[in-house]
Amino acid sequence: MGAIAISLFLGVSYLAVSMNAAPSASASVISEIARAIFPASSSTSFLYYVVQALTFGILILAANTSYQGFPRLAAVLARDRFFPRQFVNLGDRLVYSNGIVVLAAIAAVLIWAFNADVIALIHLYVIGVFTAFTISQAGMVRHWLKREQPGWQWRAAVNGAGAVATGLVAIIVVESKFTQGAWAVTVAIPILIACFYGVRRHYSKVARRLRAGVAAVTAAPPATNRVVLYVESFDAALEEAVWYAREVAGDNFSAIHVPGSRTDPGILPRFRQFRGSIVTLPDF
Repeated sequence: MGAIAISLFLGVSYLAVSMNAAPSASASVISEIARAIFPASSSTSFLYYVVQALTFGILILAANTSYQGFPRLAAVLARDRFFPRQFVNLGDRLVYSNGIVVLAAIAAVLIWAFNADVIALIHLYVIGVFTAFTISQAGMVRHWLKREQPGWQWRAAVNGAGAVATGLVAIIVVESKFTQGAWAVTVAIPILIACFYGVRRHYSKVARRLRAGVAAVTAAPPATNRVVLYVESFDAALEEAVWYAREVAGDNFSAIHVPGSRTDPGILPRFRQFRGSIVTLPDF
């Protein structure tokens, strides 16, 4: 794949320079090269449309990689508390649907903001891609320096050269295309990093509050409930009620009897013998 990509890049670059091909509002460089190689009057003109169809398919696959990579990246950031936790949730089709929906919305806003101008939007792509390449290559250099496995010197040298090359490309694009749309990325990246740390601080603050609340509840003395049993007559229902009160509070419950005209006058001595104590209240 690497050899094919390098061959295509060098071949297209050579043909573009040789033919003085330049992108326009109606045709891309690939389209101009294919039209020159396969003219409309030639019997091979159908190959021009083959090139366009293949280019269209490649662009579809390239767009699909974003919808595969961004939701996973958002989920990783969300697990580390640098992104909202909702991006970890899987949808009905076991994909990170929240990331897909957000990416589609952002893409629609960018298309609307730049009036679907591919020349302006390509700068966002170039800066984003080469910035990611630079960071990943620099990360690999740090990885080899920390591990120091056999052959780590030349691996670190290769990744370091790659980081320098992609970093220079990103700087050149920002400098030369800043007013043509590259400013959006240079402004968006610091804002995104600030948002990431803001989300991280929010989750850290919530975690501290939750830990403090749990510690306060744990340190607080256990709450006690007072069980009160209303005694009206000495029967099977009273025995069941006393059993339930003992299940809840052991022997630490209070029995209350309100004397009345219809109550059993001998309930007090019998209940004292059964329970041991009873509290009497005046009649209502």
